[in-house]
Amino acid sequence: RHIIKTQKKTSWQNFCSSLTSKTKPKTVWKAIRKIKGKKSTSSLGHLKVNGKLLTDKKQIANLLASTISKNSSSQHYSPKFQAIKKQHEKKPVKFTSDNTEDYNQPFSMLELKQALQKSNDSAVGPDDIHYRLLTNLPESSLTLLLTVFNSIWESGIFPPSWREATIVAIPKPGKDSSDPNNYRPIALTSCLCKTMERMVNNRLMWVLESKGLLASEQCGFRKNRSTADHLVRFDSYIRNAFAKKEHVLAIFFDLEKAYDTTWKHGILSDLYDLDFRGHLPTFIDGFLSHRLFQVRAGSTLSDTYEQEMGVPQGSILSPVLFSLKINNIVKSVLKGSEASLFVDDFALCIRAKFLPHAQRLMQLCVNSVQDWISNNGFKFSTSKTVCMHFCNQRNHFAEPSILLDKTPIKVVSEAKFLGVVFDRTLSYSSHVNYLKTNCLKALDILKVVGHTDWGADQKTLLCLYRALVRSKLDYGCIVYGAASNNILKKLDPIHHQGIRIALGAFRTSPVTSLYAKAQEMSLKNRRKKLSMNYVLKLKTCPDNPAYSCVFEPPNSKLFEKSRLSPPLGLRILPLFEDSKIDLDVVDDTTVSDTPPWSQSEPQICLSLTKYKKDTTNPEVYKQAFLEITSRHPNHVQIFTDGSKVDEKVAA
Repeated sequence: RHIIKTQKKTSWQNFCSSLTSKTKPKTVWKAIRKIKGKKSTSSLGHLKVNGKLLTDKKQIANLLASTISKNSSSQHYSPKFQAIKKQHEKKPVKFTSDNTEDYNQPFSMLELKQALQKSNDSAVGPDDIHYRLLTNLPESSLTLLLTVFNSIWESGIFPPSWREATIVAIPKPGKDSSDPNNYRPIALTSCLCKTMERMVNNRLMWVLESKGLLASEQCGFRKNRSTADHLVRFDSYIRNAFAKKEHVLAIFFDLEKAYDTTWKHGILSDLYDLDFRGHLPTFIDGFLSHRLFQVRAGSTLSDTYEQEMGVPQGSILSPVLFSLKINNIVKSVLKGSEASLFVDDFALCIRAKFLPHAQRLMQLCVNSVQDWISNNGFKFSTSKTVCMHFCNQRNHFAEPSILLDKTPIKVVSEAKFLGVVFDRTLSYSSHVNYLKTNCLKALDILKVVGHTDWGADQKTLLCLYRALVRSKLDYGCIVYGAASNNILKKLDPIHHQGIRIALGAFRTSPVTSLYAKAQEMSLKNRRKKLSMNYVLKLKTCPDNPAYSCVFEPPNSKLFEKSRLSPPLGLRILPLFEDSKIDLDVVDDTTVSDTPPWSQSEPQICLSLTKYKKDTTNPEVYKQAFLEITSRHPNHVQIFTDGSKVDEKVAA
């Protein structure tokens, strides 16, 4: 209600009119916070030093800046890694090349325009140049900008101003905001730099994907990969173990200050080992070196500090560079275990017939991973890393004891992995209760803005419901949909209540009428639809780590005579059979052999659009078309208007 009281009427109307069916939940929340006038830096005034509350903005900004600089300092590393770092950095990495590689070609105008099209209205960096300015530049200015980018690219001289960043410290949810260590630093860098970063990132990702240089277990920030892949793998792995009456031990690791402590020289060494030479790695070298930043508290800037290690959070290249550095962690995992990696979210699973055997195997695997982590400058948080024992047997088993850096890992009965809460028996009861609590909070927004006198209309309310509530119910439903009907029924009232609020329907209105009016389906049918969509998409990617567990499910005969809920690969088959969809005709998607940047921008002739179709004689169109074809005698004519016969379409 406070939102409605404090928002301006025009702002609210503009917000409602801008909503579409594709509006992202993050966009909705951001707009509501803006209307409400809530600032992300409002809690910065609660910082304390030695028990004393700081109120001076300059002192607050400097305290946060010094903390961030200390976290990214090499002093944060262990003495063992400092010795390794000192030894490796004696030999600088040289990317000398004649630059004949495809990825070292000068940038094209098409690449620049595509990079600007993908840009968002994000905050400006220290140079105060906004994306809106860049996206509205005329052709002549774009040509000049492209010349500047290519000059930087070919000379290898990185602009010093692009190394500067303004950091906005965001308090971590659920943490003590008086502790400066409980803030996430978001770097606001130059939009010019981020535009060029996006162009370099596209080339870097194409080379990594086309040559298969990234680990198959890494699903973060990659095309045709998502968190759903690891959730499906994890769920299937445990259910197959249950079918064979095996124990599963899983450890969910937490990397301490992962982005802030990434070893810069290690990234350059990994690029060198992957045979990157010339302009591309040289640009990355300039991007990572000698980075400076200032923390902004309100409108006050701190003194200038240096970011010695780590990659800036908020930059385009940072996720890919971090993924490159942590890529080889899966090679340290012992055979017989299952690893899942989504950027810095890392998990290990091991199953065995007897719990002590699984415990010994897991300890060996943890020791191997810990050695790799120690030699690469990372550190696991012993307080946040947890262990879970999955078992559906009724016997009582002692809690497993696994050591991480000589510290016992905490054993929990449930844990959240990639947004889904897993319990020991894989019933998903805890996750459904977690979902219900979160969705009820989001429904309060609909109750506030759905007033009959001054509230939004049905279309706007349905957009809000789908963005704020239904999106939460959709995420992870392909795995938690295996829960029992009694558990899943807890979510149906939320679905119905959201639709009733959006439509302004009575409490006694039949559910089927609500579905028809809102053009919505039941949650049960929606879970089936989303599962089928996921499997169809997965079928096009044989190199996806979840492919084998879905299309080549083991132990299928064990589930035929068992009451256990089967994994997704077995649950989905009857749906495709009933729908008469043949999965064998689905083609694979592959990375193009031709580099995207070597493709030329197509020239499009729109001269025929000056004639109005309703008032123009067909003969005029024919004559104009013949004039166009006469100017292009060597071109092939392809007509895309087609006709449909039965289930076939011709063009």
